[in-house]
Amino acid sequence: MTRILEVLVVEDEPDMIATYERLLRRHGYRTIAAQTRLAGLAAIEIGPPDLLIADLALSDGDGLDVVRAARALPRPPPVIVVSGFTSGASRHAATLAGRLPS
Repeated sequence: MTRILEVLVVEDEPDMIATYERLLRRHGYRTIAAQTRLAGLAAIEIGPPDLLIADLALSDGDGLDVVRAARALPRPPPVIVVSGFTSGASRHAATLAGRLPS
């Protein structure tokens, strides 16, 4: 039996969540949506996803907190960080958050 891969989408814009869900489901992935930093952290605690897509800026805080929590898991998932704001500082912060702990 083939296991369906789970993608955790942490995004505070409902339209973006709907877009991610539609595209990912079309390709056979199961999506779990979290609209806040706290909901994303709770979803990570429940069970690690196969992939994490996280918005950088969430309504209740920094999406990189969710990235750091996911990357600290015993089997950390790959991570995609998205943002509507581009700067060298935000790219650097996302890169650092996505590194595996030493």
